[in-house]
Amino acid sequence: MKKIIIVKYNEIFIKKGNRRLFKNKLLNNIRKAVAEFEKVEVKNIHGRIIVHGYEAENEGEILTRLKKVFGIYSLSPSLKIEPDLAAARQAALQLVSKLKIKPDTFKVAAKRSDKSFPITSPEIAREVGAAVFHEKNIAVDLGKPQLVVEVEIGRQISFVSVDSLKADGGLPVGSSGHGEVLLSGGIDSPVAAWMMLKRGMSLSATTFYSPPWVGDESLKKVEKLCSILREWGGPDKLHVIAYGMAQKELSQLNAKLALIMYRRLMLRVAAQMAFKDGAKALVTGESLGQVASQTIENMAVIEAASPLLVLKPLTGFNKEEIITQAKKIGSFETSILPHQDSCSLFTPKHPETKAQLKYVLRYEKQVEMAAMVKELTDNAQTIEF
Repeated sequence: MKKIIIVKYNEIFIKKGNRRLFKNKLLNNIRKAVAEFEKVEVKNIHGRIIVHGYEAENEGEILTRLKKVFGIYSLSPSLKIEPDLAAARQAALQLVSKLKIKPDTFKVAAKRSDKSFPITSPEIAREVGAAVFHEKNIAVDLGKPQLVVEVEIGRQISFVSVDSLKADGGLPVGSSGHGEVLLSGGIDSPVAAWMMLKRGMSLSATTFYSPPWVGDESLKKVEKLCSILREWGGPDKLHVIAYGMAQKELSQLNAKLALIMYRRLMLRVAAQMAFKDGAKALVTGESLGQVASQTIENMAVIEAASPLLVLKPLTGFNKEEIITQAKKIGSFETSILPHQDSCSLFTPKHPETKAQLKYVLRYEKQVEMAAMVKELTDNAQTIEF
């Protein structure tokens, strides 16, 4: 009996005519995730994705990586068996014996996808269940068991599993187009990026920092956050925009509106980087009402500067919910490291909370905005991952 991993997906099933495209994207992403492990193969067998050929000692790390592949609903470490009832009993007993915590109750879920196999699914369940009951002294509970022993007998593959690891589901990265995320060193934008990755959007990133007033430590934080997101299929490149001098110039026009004009400039520049990357939308970490620039009035005025669709996946989240998600994805500890905030540079203590577009445009006309955007775009530095 050989160790294999059964990969299950759910949302892809509803794609009907496009299901094959989504599944092929998922297969490719799984292969990328396990590429460094020798002899590992990923196959689509009878509607199931099977990972096999790996060394037993690598199973834990492979499972960790696969849990970060969007599109996967669950992972079941299993034993591949011959289509034989005795083999199924032996595999079930072996797997139950290795459980770290002995369950109080169990049931067997059997599936005979190979209808030529002479024993029916209920009979398989009874036979395997009887072996576990008598050999391991675990009570049967067909309603809400603590353990489910899964047995499948198929034409191309047969297996037994006793454990299922929940993954995050979603859609395979790359199946929903390409976006450009405005990534800062804070808590919110990495979570926004993660949520769009989960919806199948591949990403590039653009970050803004403000030398000489803000040091390189803030940039290093963003690079680290990109590396964390890469584990989930995140940004393959990071465009770095040094816009401190532009901020200073805008702040001298009207200090109370400075933050609004900063954000509008950022969207204009990020859109230019998006065009170069082939991105069809911008992604930001804004949450309605969280800070002064994120009132409904200010968000509307800021977004009006973008030539691209602006996606805000955190709009309805509060800070506690965002922090919980940041901890889950592994970005929180990096995000809370002390750093200087570029967006607050040259802004007053009480910025405008209900900006009006006509007044913002009046001040922006006092600078060569197109030239400013071009200069920042032309001087961008790109880091590839």
